[in-house]
Amino acid sequence: MTEYSDVPQVNVLHGENERTQVAISNIEAGATLVSFTIGQPPAPMGLQPTPPVGGATMLMPVMITLDQPASDQLMSDLKDWLVQRQTYLEQQLADLGVVNPPALRK
Repeated sequence: MTEYSDVPQVNVLHGENERTQVAISNIEAGATLVSFTIGQPPAPMGLQPTPPVGGATMLMPVMITLDQPASDQLMSDLKDWLVQRQTYLEQQLADLGVVNPPALRK
């Protein structure tokens, strides 16, 4: 049984799981990658990101828009990664006691 205090986390995980399923379905239907974002490197565990020192530039997230379709191999690899992510999200939900989660949109 899910603890009441875990409900916000369950909602976030379910939403991410649902978006992941939609992405998988889109790829299976022939969709392609149109853009992606590369974020800043993660801070070491338990630490907040620190501003650069000595004139170094701050690494900011950057969004790349593709002007041509992604390769079939990239799309296959991306789908495989999304399937793994979905399994991970579903396990996190199960660990929080979610049983019979709402059906994913197709």
